[in-house]
Amino acid sequence: MSNSATRATLCLFILFTACGTDGTEEVTTISYPHEVTLSAEQALVAPTGEVLDGPKFLLADLVTYSSSTIKLSTGCPEESTHCKPLYICRQSQFSKPTHYTRVQDVCAEFPEGMTQQSIPNAEAGMGFALETNTEEGVMKFLVKAVQGSGGSATVTLEYMPAD
Repeated sequence: MSNSATRATLCLFILFTACGTDGTEEVTTISYPHEVTLSAEQALVAPTGEVLDGPKFLLADLVTYSSSTIKLSTGCPEESTHCKPLYICRQSQFSKPTHYTRVQDVCAEFPEGMTQQSIPNAEAGMGFALETNTEEGVMKFLVKAVQGSGGSATVTLEYMPAD
């Protein structure tokens, strides 16, 4: 091998070593059902359980906003006008939400014409399913508790994959 080739190989070795390209990545895993408490103006990356400060709808699966209690909205792949679908479990389009005590019992389907992108005021016991934004899949959620109102509101959720 010539001096130039040796130097080039050495430079590439140093470059790859210095950049830490050992091929390993840290993967966060959580167990299901998973419980999380969110404040208004936070976002949840459901598959990892990571809570983001601020309503970062492009980076999350579920986003909370201040409302009379707390508003829950889905994540959006591109812009806030084209967000992922959400379905509040209920008997019909005009009936009250079905209430649950276990997330395992929450519905997981998306009936035609009954999806939306947000829940204006979450209530304890509500169940809903949403299409995740950060990974392909569907998660089902149970609203375990809602406390406070406006900017000081919090919501405690239990969730798990739908399948």
